[in-house]
Formats: sequence, C-alpha cells, structure tokens
Amino acid sequence: MPHYSTWSRVLGHAMSPEEDEGVLSQFFAAEKPSKSPRRGSIQVCLDGKTLRGTIPAGQSHGVHLMAAYLPEQGVVLMQVQVGEKTNEITTAPKVVQALDLRGVVATGDAMQA
Repeated sequence: MPHYSTWSRVLGHAMSPEEDEGVLSQFFAAEKPSKSPRRGSIQVCLDGKTLRGTIPAGQSHGVHLMAAYLPEQGVVLMQVQVGEKTNEITTAPKVVQALDLRGVVATGDAMQA
C-alpha cells in the first residue's frame, strides 16, 4: 500500500473532489452484480456529523457533513457539506435526489423526518 503522504498528495492535491468522486462511482458501478437485488433488501442510511477537530476555539460550529451510506457494507455512497447558514433538513433532499433509491429502504434520524 502507498504511504499516507502519497495518498495525501494524490487525493488532496492532484485530484479534485469531483474527479475522485467520478472515478470511484465508475469503479463501484462496474462492481454491481448482474442480478438485481431483491426489492427492499438494501438499506441506505442518511446521517449528518460534525467532523472532529473542526470547531475553532470559542465557536460552536465546525465542518458538518451529510452522508448517505450502506451500513452492511460499510461504504459511504455520497457526502455533502452542510452549509453554515443551512442545516441537514435542506441538505438531505439534495443527497436523496442524487442517488438511485428505487427498491431501496432509506432511513434517517429525526433531522430527516
């Protein structure tokens, strides 16, 4: 495996987040099974978290992300930064609209209700 500093240079400087997301999406799309999964057999969870270490001293807000992930596989499908002037309620629909959720059980906490 490459050293941490190599991953940092490649993912942090050599590629834009959009390029990285596109390449990973293509990779995982190619890994889809040929047979469609049974309707309702896949669960996608929506949840928001503030990143550890991002709240400056004396302030109450840091970098907050909304994620859609597959809990059984441990795979994050998508993450979107929640704007400083908004909250998860306005960000969740953007995440949901960007994913193909046909036949999938999608869950969220009270902020997405």
